[in-house]
Amino acid sequence: MSETYTPDIAALAKLSSMEYEQARDAEAKKAGIRVSVLDAEVNDVRAKSKPTQSKGIRFEEVEPWPEPVRAPELLDEIKAALKRFIVCEDETATAATLWITLTWLVERAQVAPLAIITAPEKRCGKSQLLDFMGRLVLKALVAANISPAAMFRVIEACCPTLLIDECDAFLKDNEELRGVINSGHTRTSAYVIRTTGDTHEPTQFSTWGFKALSGIGALPETIMDRGIVLELRRKLPHEHVERLRHDKAGLFSRLKSKLARFAQDSGGMVAKQTPKLPESLNDRAQDTEFPDVSRYADARQFAAAIGLVPCEHSSGGKQRLGGISKRGNAYMRTLLTQGAQNVLNSACPSVRLKTLANEPSERPAERTAKTDDIHQFARQLRARKPRNVVVAAIANRMARMLCVLLKHGVSYRANRVPQEAPKTDPLATKATRRAGLKEPAVPATSRLRPKAAARCQLQ
Repeated sequence: MSETYTPDIAALAKLSSMEYEQARDAEAKKAGIRVSVLDAEVNDVRAKSKPTQSKGIRFEEVEPWPEPVRAPELLDEIKAALKRFIVCEDETATAATLWITLTWLVERAQVAPLAIITAPEKRCGKSQLLDFMGRLVLKALVAANISPAAMFRVIEACCPTLLIDECDAFLKDNEELRGVINSGHTRTSAYVIRTTGDTHEPTQFSTWGFKALSGIGALPETIMDRGIVLELRRKLPHEHVERLRHDKAGLFSRLKSKLARFAQDSGGMVAKQTPKLPESLNDRAQDTEFPDVSRYADARQFAAAIGLVPCEHSSGGKQRLGGISKRGNAYMRTLLTQGAQNVLNSACPSVRLKTLANEPSERPAERTAKTDDIHQFARQLRARKPRNVVVAAIANRMARMLCVLLKHGVSYRANRVPQEAPKTDPLATKATRRAGLKEPAVPATSRLRPKAAARCQLQ
C-alpha cells in the first residue's frame, strides 16, 4: 500500500511568490488535493510567521490621575485650555469639550456623534482644533485621507478615535466611505460585511467609534445629520492665542490622566443618565444634539447659531447682506424652514387654492384665514418680498420664539386677533386727527397698495 504524500507546508511558505507559483501545481497534484486548499494552508503559516506589531499602530498608555476628579472642574479646565489655543465661539468650545470627554466613554456609549470641524475659508484653525482634540481624546489616530477598507479594518483592529483632516477634498464623491462613516453612528448598527480570503468567506467588521472630520464648507447632509458642528472663523487683529506646538508644563498629559480617572470612576454613572429631550425631535436628532438655549444671551444669538441670519459682506461703510449663513445645527434649521413654508402656505395660499375656496367643500374651516401673529407677519412680508426671503424671515422668527419658550419653560399659545377688523372712514379719521384723538386700528392689509392687498386677501 503506497504512503499518502503530505507536502511540506513550512518549506513552501518560505518560498518567494515566484518560486511558490512554480511549485504549487505539482505539489497539489502529488498530494491529491486542490490548489486552493494548498494556498490556504501556506497563507495560514505565512500569517502566523509574520512578526506582530512590526509596523502596527500603538497608542499611548495613560496612567489615571491618582486622586478623584470632579467633572465640572475637569470640563472647565479642558475648555479653558482650548480657548488658550483656538479662536472660537463659546458654544463651539463647550461642544468640543464634551465630545472629547465622551470619547473616553466609548465602551459605555450607545451613540457616537461625529465631530464636524468646519469653516467658510482656509486659515480658520481647523487643523489646529483637530490637533488639540488629538492630544486629549482616547486612542487618537490622525489621517489626512483614508479608504473605506482601511477605515473599517483599523476600527475592527483597535477601535481608535479617528481624526480625519481635509475631508472636503475626498469625501463628497466617495459614497462608499460615507456609508462606512454613517454606519458607525449607533453601536447596534455599526457593522459592514465584506468577503475575505480566497474562499470569499463573509466577515463582519465593526465601524463603531468616535470620528472627527475637518474640512472647508458643509459636508454631505447624511453626515451633517449625524454630527455636532464645530464652526470656526479667522481670528481678528485684536485676538491672540498661544501656539500649540509645545506641551507646556505637561498640560495635555495631565488632562488626559484626569480624563482616564473620570472615565474609570464615573463612566458607569454617566451611562445610566437619561436626559429629557423634546418629543418633537426624531430619534437621530435627540441622539446627536439638542442645543442648550441657556448659553445664548438673547434669541438673536440662538437664531445666528443655527444659521438663520443673513451673511454680511460689508466694506467701505456700505452694508451688503446675502443669504442665510446656514451654520450650526443643520437638522434644526431644516425643521424650522419646513415649518416656515407651511406657515406661509396657510397665510398666503396660491391662486389655485383661492379658486378652490369658492367651490363647495365639506371642510370650509380649512380655508379660513389664520389670524395669529406669525401668519399676520407672513402676509405682510409676502406682499413686498420674494417667497424664499419670507420663508427665511419666518424661520428666523420661529427660532427666536422657540428660544424664548425653552428659556422660560412655557408652551406656545397663539396671540390671535379678530379675523374681520372694522373698516375705517377716511373722513372720520381726518376728523379724529383734528380733534387730537387716537385713531382706530387699521387692518394690516388696508395699509398696503391695492395689488399687494389683493394678493394677501384670503376670501
